[in-house]
Amino acid sequence: MNETVTRRETPLTELRPAQWWKEQPEELNALSDHIIQKLILAGIKTVEQVRAAGPEKLLAIDGIGRGALQEIKTWLRSLDSERR
Repeated sequence: MNETVTRRETPLTELRPAQWWKEQPEELNALSDHIIQKLILAGIKTVEQVRAAGPEKLLAIDGIGRGALQEIKTWLRSLDSERR
């Protein structure tokens, strides 16, 4: 029996906190709307695609500079720590 496991990719737009007003400031580790827009315009629409892109590809996106890259790194680290 051959079973295929389908892995669901998480769209960036699903990562917005649903009840942001209940969150503590240190827990608000979502990407800014500006960065999400730039990623989507570049064809990067899932968390997995952000991870796969790497820093060089991300920095090549118009509107993504070193500050945005640092925000993306921090965000990815927070997602990794939530999975533990």
